Amino acid sequence: MISFEEITNKNIWKVCALEPFEEQKDFVAEDIQSLAEAYATRNEGNNALPLAVYDDDTLIRFVMIGKGTVGNEHESA
Repeated sequence: MISFEEITNKNIWKVCALEPFEEQKDFVAEDIQSLAEAYATRNEGNNALPLAVYDDDTLIRFVMIGKGTVGNEHESA
C-alpha cells in the first residue's frame, strides 16, 4: 500500500539518498535541494510540504507540494 509520510530525523538521510529516474534528471532537482527549498520556504511563512513516499515499509520516492513561487539557485541576494 502506498503512503505519504512527513520527513523526519528518522528518514531524512534515506530521502536525501534517493535519486530521480534518469529521464527525470533534466526536470527535477535533487531531493536534498528540494528539502532545503522547503525549509527556507516554510521559514518565510509560505507553503511547502515535502513528503516521503512509501510502498508498505519501503521508501520509494520523495514528493513536494507547494503553493506559489520561490526563487531559484541562480538568483543573487
